[in-house]
Amino acid sequence: MTLNSRLWLASTVLVLAGLLMLPAAQAAEAAAPVTPGHAPVDEYTADGRLPLAAIMRRFETLATEHGWVAETIYAYPGMPDVAIRSWRTPHRGEALWILSGIHGEEPAGPNAIADNLASLTQLAASGVPIVLIPLANPKPRAAAAPGPETEALTRHVLRLVELYPPRLVLDLHEDELSREGGYIYSQGRQAEDNPAGAEIVRLLQSSGIPLRQSGKTRFGETIVQGVISRDDQGGPIRDGSIDELLAATEVFVDGKRVRGPSAHTVIVVETPAFAGSQFALRVAAQGAVVQHAAALWRAVEPPR
Repeated sequence: MTLNSRLWLASTVLVLAGLLMLPAAQAAEAAAPVTPGHAPVDEYTADGRLPLAAIMRRFETLATEHGWVAETIYAYPGMPDVAIRSWRTPHRGEALWILSGIHGEEPAGPNAIADNLASLTQLAASGVPIVLIPLANPKPRAAAAPGPETEALTRHVLRLVELYPPRLVLDLHEDELSREGGYIYSQGRQAEDNPAGAEIVRLLQSSGIPLRQSGKTRFGETIVQGVISRDDQGGPIRDGSIDELLAATEVFVDGKRVRGPSAHTVIVVETPAFAGSQFALRVAAQGAVVQHAAALWRAVEPPR
């Protein structure tokens, strides 16, 4: 996660406040799935990542083969084969949310999800509602400032949380500047001592990913056994991210303070992606998180 990524939404309140001046129209349901064509000429695949067209075809099988609801969140003007897409189970209720590819050069997460869709379809078949946004920035190697896609994604999330309130959010990221190891962010109603967070730390370590056990991030946040649960001032994490939005208990929408998504647990996985790091190892580590989605879901299940 670079400094640019920390400014991705500027701040949850400010971005949502920005919606005050915009129409309240909701994103329209996609009438038909996007069919990706040829990969852009500048698309990089030398490290083994799937081309954009291929990875989107895999995600689209959730709709074509498993009956999930597909929706286009944002279609890039002049790029007919490039769009932000989401998939969700037809059954609604308290849900598992999985996000990835928020920033331009974080390929391990989307590839890990594409390699492990069976783990998600099996969990969905057991009755767990799921919302999946596996490639939230599909423009190859892009790292642009917030634009209309940010508003579209924010509105999409705020609409869906009414039908699929998040219990567990997994957001798969990479940190291309970290040479000392990976780490995770833990937010939500149980930010500290979270069992899902502890299990993800174990999974990353078992996959061979080095984790930072102590010290501070370049943003001044304290790392405790691989986990960051407080900001540089010791308070709840306020980084303007979509993760903060999903964890927020209150948000401003169209000038009104309303109840926020209030996710119980939001875990942001950061694998080290510096030059020379092994892409296959990073995909395997993030894939382990996806493969264990059912166990992570149970770890935050409320007592009966």
